Amino acid sequence: GSVEVGHVRQGTVKALQPLALEQQVTLRCEAQDGKMRVRADVDRLSQVLLNLGDNALKFTPPGGTVTVKADVASPGFIRFSVTDTGPGVPEAEQQHIFDKFYQIPGQAQTGRRGAGLGLSIAKGIVEAHGGVMGIESRPGAGSTFWFTVPQAGKSEMENSEPGF
Repeated sequence: GSVEVGHVRQGTVKALQPLALEQQVTLRCEAQDGKMRVRADVDRLSQVLLNLGDNALKFTPPGGTVTVKADVASPGFIRFSVTDTGPGVPEAEQQHIFDKFYQIPGQAQTGRRGAGLGLSIAKGIVEAHGGVMGIESRPGAGSTFWFTVPQAGKSEMENSEPGF
């Protein structure tokens, strides 16, 4: 099916807000157009964004910012991204970050450590939707985790359910 970008983004921000408040991190939301629709399973797409948002909050120190964004990436694709103001990911680690069970040595700021499966599963979900996932990061300058999913075509928009 297809779902509105704004619906997924707002749901994610709403779900992450209590954790952001608890960790004293500002959660921001940016988008070109919340009415854009993507061809995706809303639950899976939300799971991916929540995972990226949760990770971003985990690594962002108090006073930092996490930004959830959606825009048109390339013709036919919407790019979702989650940017943090955390410590960044060393270049050597970036190629392994989506591997199963991989954890960046000595990282989590808050002591909340996962099983190292989240990014691997998220990448699998994105690829199953026909998209790609990646990271842009510089140590000391934060990280942006991004993924693309196909934009819904005109006919899908007319026949789709509102995103609930």
